[in-house]
Amino acid sequence: MKRIAVALFAFALSVYAGEYGRIQGKIYDAKTKEPLEGVNIIVAGTDQGAATQSDGSYLILYVAPGNYSLKVTSISHEAIIMKDVIVNADQTTRQDFRLKEAVIALPATVVNAERPLVTPTSVTTTRIQTKEDIERKPIINIPQLIGLTAGVTKDGYGTHFRGGRPDEVTYYIDGMAAKVPMTGAEAVIIAKSAVQEVSVMPGGFEAEYGEALSGIVNIITKEGGERTEAMMRYTTDEMFQTDKLNYGYNFCESYLGGTVPGLKRLRYFLSGELYKVDDYGPDNGFGLFKVDRPRTDYRAETRVTYVLPGRGKLSVSGYNSREQYTAYATSWHFNAPNYVARTYKSTFGNAGLNYKIGENTLTSTKFSYLDVGRWVGARDTHQENHPDDPRFPREPREWWDDYRYKAQFIMNDGEVTKAEIIDTLINHFIPSDVNQVENPYGVSRMFVVGNYGLWRYYFSTSYSGKVDVTHSIGRVHEIRTGVNVTYSEVGDWVNGLPWDPLPFYDIYKNRPVQGAAYIQDRMDWGGIILRAGLRFDYLDSKARGVSNPYDTTVWSYAKPSYRLSPRFGFSFPITERVKFRFNYGHFQQTPPLINLYAVTNPEIVVLAIRRGNQIIGNPEMEAKKTIQYEFGFENQISDVFALDLTAYFKDMYDLETVREVIALPMSYFQYTNADYGNVKGAEFGLTKRLADYWHGRLSYTLQYAKGTGSQAFEAYYDYYNAPPDPVTGERPPIPAIDFWLDFDERHAVVADFGLQFPRDFGIMPLRDAVISAITTFHTGQPYTPTNIKGEKVGNTNSARKPSYTNTDLLVSKDVPIGPLGLGLYCSINNVFNTTQVRAVHSYSGKPDWDGNDASISPSQFSNLTIFSSYYHAATDMNHDGVGSADERYTGYMDARHFLQRDPGNYMPSFRLRLGASIKLQM
Repeated sequence: MKRIAVALFAFALSVYAGEYGRIQGKIYDAKTKEPLEGVNIIVAGTDQGAATQSDGSYLILYVAPGNYSLKVTSISHEAIIMKDVIVNADQTTRQDFRLKEAVIALPATVVNAERPLVTPTSVTTTRIQTKEDIERKPIINIPQLIGLTAGVTKDGYGTHFRGGRPDEVTYYIDGMAAKVPMTGAEAVIIAKSAVQEVSVMPGGFEAEYGEALSGIVNIITKEGGERTEAMMRYTTDEMFQTDKLNYGYNFCESYLGGTVPGLKRLRYFLSGELYKVDDYGPDNGFGLFKVDRPRTDYRAETRVTYVLPGRGKLSVSGYNSREQYTAYATSWHFNAPNYVARTYKSTFGNAGLNYKIGENTLTSTKFSYLDVGRWVGARDTHQENHPDDPRFPREPREWWDDYRYKAQFIMNDGEVTKAEIIDTLINHFIPSDVNQVENPYGVSRMFVVGNYGLWRYYFSTSYSGKVDVTHSIGRVHEIRTGVNVTYSEVGDWVNGLPWDPLPFYDIYKNRPVQGAAYIQDRMDWGGIILRAGLRFDYLDSKARGVSNPYDTTVWSYAKPSYRLSPRFGFSFPITERVKFRFNYGHFQQTPPLINLYAVTNPEIVVLAIRRGNQIIGNPEMEAKKTIQYEFGFENQISDVFALDLTAYFKDMYDLETVREVIALPMSYFQYTNADYGNVKGAEFGLTKRLADYWHGRLSYTLQYAKGTGSQAFEAYYDYYNAPPDPVTGERPPIPAIDFWLDFDERHAVVADFGLQFPRDFGIMPLRDAVISAITTFHTGQPYTPTNIKGEKVGNTNSARKPSYTNTDLLVSKDVPIGPLGLGLYCSINNVFNTTQVRAVHSYSGKPDWDGNDASISPSQFSNLTIFSSYYHAATDMNHDGVGSADERYTGYMDARHFLQRDPGNYMPSFRLRLGASIKLQM
């Protein structure tokens, strides 16, 4: 209990993330143009409001993101209800009014607000998507939405913001960070039906955001409204009878929200998703084959809020999710059940109180809990289907159950020992090998038998708390400050060669403490907006490691580290529709904690050095750093069109990598801060708001991303893959030059176009219909070409994969039936079935052929009779009892081509899905 009590004053790796915006403007007399004093403005459905000052101005602070109606009333003038006023987190919504004089009271005039396409108060690049935007796009989840943002690219390692590594992005949910400390990956994926707003900041974020180098994703979830609303939607492709269309895809979404009867201030919102598919990477549209890649994910969210009269809000949220899938490789095709599988589970909860202690001061106190567990390894399919172990009796596994992994029972007490993770695992794993495995080609040394060589479970639990204060001084200054600390327990139990008495293994559990404090001022003089802040970060990793590379018996604990990060930006509005902006900042981030902790136990280090090729953690690793400059120009060129242009430049220092440590009696490899990167680019966008039944956005990204390493293990792999010097036998030194990073993407275009027809549209079949299409174009990412022997030719990443284009389409139609709304829709991904290459063979540059056929001929094969132990019936194609050289050559080449045509080298092909939904609002 003492530990939990202390932990409740900690905050998970981050600071206060903006959850509120504000509304300001002026009210004039429509005829005289004079400012009106004493006019009341109320935000409908809340206790928030303001009255105009002598200059006609008003300011409403701390408004939660959403779509509101403003009610304006005056004794001497007409009343107005302004609908569709959009408030975004961290931004100021400006709404002016011109009131007509009225002698007698008349019903309020209802008008619709015009949302500005240029936000004068923003000094950074912030791409905001509201729940309405999300609902009408052909996407199934929030990560897919983020991937469509200018400056964001994807590859096999994850999502990259402006040339950064995947772990350099921090995801905030309702003001709290949700990030896996071990790897830096996103911990929780929120169902899109639960999202009120998503703000993507691909660089230049303010001092309140920390532990991120490349970008911030700020997700605000929905709260219950005054009215009860519910929805259930089901999407599938199982009605089709052909493998070209039927992938066993099933996706169910639902939500329920509203106000608790009799307690109008107590509101709730619940949502959930269930995703089940037989092949989660369909790519057989390219002449390949459907494979067994099952996936079953689920996620559920609950948010309960209680509005305190005129003072604040109490909020409690909970999220639970699981991602579970089986990977695929052509070499394991005939042994697929024993290939690697993954089960990722996360639980995230927070409770917070936002309370106004004065008209201009808001305090925020929050507590959170984050628990993540990650299984990676070979499944125990026998135990899943025949749970006959008397020690651990279970029912056979159903599709909604978690996978059962080999020797998972050794964790029943929540811990493992060296004996269990080595001696016990030996008895449960069959060594992987490429000897004879039954296959239709009759060849050996190509397809893998046995089990995938990995048993791993890594985990973390964080208890978090934070306090922030925001104070507005007049209409110019908004001071925000906050402090936080985090307490976590992280661990990793891994055996990378479970059938070997001397495996790659690790066992550790550490309890790091992290914290931060910041202060920033948002200054708004109308003619210029300034943002200045300073951030302080603290880390006590509680890690120990080798303090002398020449004596592995000498150990010491890492010292706590401290760092300061200044941030500055300004926006210069030339008019209400035109502005320039600039921001500059230092950003620092703790490397993934696995780099600090892996293989640091003294006993394990001794064994690792004996093996010679295991990577040792480095508790003394420093934070990695980025310095970024960004310039922007925005212009709303008409009532419905706006363009924006952003240019940026950033240097990245002290990125994590692996280096050889020269020591006696044997050298070894260790994580360290040595990689460097440099990224420069420009982003252009043209936006058309919804008007005349259509809307759209066209964005173009130009990017140059160079560095000395794309990911931490790159130097390690280069060292082992490079041929040794023929004279000395030494491996070549790691070149200290930069090259195009793996995720460097020179040009990217995203065209988002939509048609939306209202309920009173003249053509009846189009009423309440939405047609939305997103087309993307990407130039190819780089790869390193090799010769026929696999030796590097030329510079690293000097060749490019082919470019590709993709189009996704969504067509939906709502049919109102009383309080119910029936929805029918059709989703098509990769409409034109374009070939989209993810990876290529380094010699040929092709995704399905390695270019090495000419080096193999029938003369390399001999005839085998039925009496030979190497004879295989599959190579005896004419069934004459002899596998001839030509027949064996044909079988061998067919097997080679099968292996080379890896579906993982392609992105998904054409997919068609149909769905239906039911909505209720009352």
